[in-house]
Amino acid sequence: MSAPWQPPEDFDDDEDNQLDDIQYQNQKDATLFMIDVSKSMLNPDEEDPTSNPVRTALECAYKVLLQRIISNPKDVIGIVLHGTEQTKVNEGQTYSNIYVLLDLDVPDAQGIKGLKTILEDENAFNELCTPSERPVSITNVLFCANQIFTSKAPNFNSKRLFLITDNEDPHASNPQARKSAFTRARDLNDLGIRIEPFFIRSGEGKFDVSKFWEQVVLPADVEETEEDEPELVMDAKTRYKHLLSAITAKSVPKRAIFSVPFELGPGFQIGVKGYILFKRQEATKSNYVWTRGSIAKLVETKSEMVCQDTTRTLQTTDVKKAFKFGGEPIVFNKDELTSLRVIEDPILRLLGFKPLDYLKFEWNTRPSYFIYPTDADITGSIRTFSALHKQMLSSSRMGLAWLVARRNASPVFVAMVASQEVTDPETKVQKQPAGIHLIPLPYADDIRSFPDNTTTRAPDSLIDKMHDIVASLSIGGYQPEKYRNPALQWHYRILQAVALDEDLPTQGEDDTIPKYRGIDRRAGDHIAKWAKELEKVSFATTSVPVKPPSARKRGGEDGGERSVPKKRVKEELTWEYAAMLYEKDALSKLTVAQMKSLLAEKGVKAPTKKDDCIQAMETVLDN
Repeated sequence: MSAPWQPPEDFDDDEDNQLDDIQYQNQKDATLFMIDVSKSMLNPDEEDPTSNPVRTALECAYKVLLQRIISNPKDVIGIVLHGTEQTKVNEGQTYSNIYVLLDLDVPDAQGIKGLKTILEDENAFNELCTPSERPVSITNVLFCANQIFTSKAPNFNSKRLFLITDNEDPHASNPQARKSAFTRARDLNDLGIRIEPFFIRSGEGKFDVSKFWEQVVLPADVEETEEDEPELVMDAKTRYKHLLSAITAKSVPKRAIFSVPFELGPGFQIGVKGYILFKRQEATKSNYVWTRGSIAKLVETKSEMVCQDTTRTLQTTDVKKAFKFGGEPIVFNKDELTSLRVIEDPILRLLGFKPLDYLKFEWNTRPSYFIYPTDADITGSIRTFSALHKQMLSSSRMGLAWLVARRNASPVFVAMVASQEVTDPETKVQKQPAGIHLIPLPYADDIRSFPDNTTTRAPDSLIDKMHDIVASLSIGGYQPEKYRNPALQWHYRILQAVALDEDLPTQGEDDTIPKYRGIDRRAGDHIAKWAKELEKVSFATTSVPVKPPSARKRGGEDGGERSVPKKRVKEELTWEYAAMLYEKDALSKLTVAQMKSLLAEKGVKAPTKKDDCIQAMETVLDN
């Protein structure tokens, strides 16, 4: 778990309201994949003989690399294989049967291409992933990871070690090696390196973590020991399908955007941390890149303030901030500005409780925060928080609280809503954590009056036929993990092609395009009936009265009666009828004289050509 973000001393007042984005982006993450290359990890899958756990783990790492190189360009990722016949370690290391495939660094095009080649070339994969005859000491594996993190990412906020193995007890017959491994695991924990395990069950029995790994996988923070960690033991039939989803769920670190005391009463406080569970991703320009050299390089930007009159470079002490009152600038020093914007120290203060149905849907005007307890500052916070959480769930009540997320943040009222844990029934990956959501509530100034609007009710016949359409097209529910933002994915795909020197794509993937064939198959007949009914109702409500024909009959050559061709009768047009024709793209059915007559009613000078008249009619109807 990364340390909470703290604003710098010279934090600009203009950025006070940008709480979430700044804190989320300013934290760097270091992730190291440690993949066990043993004979059992190379056993082929029953359903897909061309795949095995090692290959699946490398494919997962490759996809994470592609995601992070663009979305988080400052994060570092490394891949280390242990148990290989070959040995490749960093300078100064003397370990055997450990292969550093990608050093812990910002992913580059060359490294990603090399990993892609290994996955696509069967000979290259087999040559690299040849298991050694002698087992590898987990002590050396953990010590190697320690040295990599210490040398490559000493000051990173978040450091995680992804361990992927199927060996329940690698040192079953060596008590000394077990003891040394436990010591190395504690060293990693002391350095803030969190071990994320992905255990794979090869046989029919259950993967028993108590044999060895229970004492190796130590939590980096006490508050994350049990309830928020899903079961990540996968059997042989499901590991290939769900390992990627499990790693993807863990690939983004948990980043606390604030850490504040939670005051339940006067003198009674516990510690909590706040997180963002949902954050809109946008295609932003995170770095400037210099591309005129042999390889693209990130540009380091530097800004300075210059006096407009003398062009002299100004220091921070030369610049003062002022507000205009009555046309005169009133200068404030740094301490005065700080005192103006600070209401009180960061705190979450409970004010009381209300029934859960008191919270209105329209009050959700801003994204909510998610809080979870921590014993780091105040012992007993987890137990107290758990009791409050369970009571709020059982009584169906919400809390009202006062939140100041950081020292220079604006205070807000929040609704505290408890949530239950939800996990995927197949992968056991957590989909919704157990904790409390903080929903910012609007002030009176934020609530706007409703616009004057008159509603028009459709005829019952249209409503009945639309009911059939809705019933035919009803779906089970919206699952956001199935739909990626097409614009964002296209943007990333172009960047990936440029960075890896690949062919530019011609068409992007868009999962949001409706399945027109399925819609036509399930509801095509109902839609056609509804359209006919709409046309019928529209003609009934906008019918145009027509004068009866005044044709006279005369005798034919054979002495009988014959009809005389009817003369065209001028219709009494209305703008409602013209609007109906416009909806059907049938304004051309009107004559120039008819359109001139209608345009004259609106005070519009009619053109002489029919096409120009149609365009003038469309302009009036659009407005």
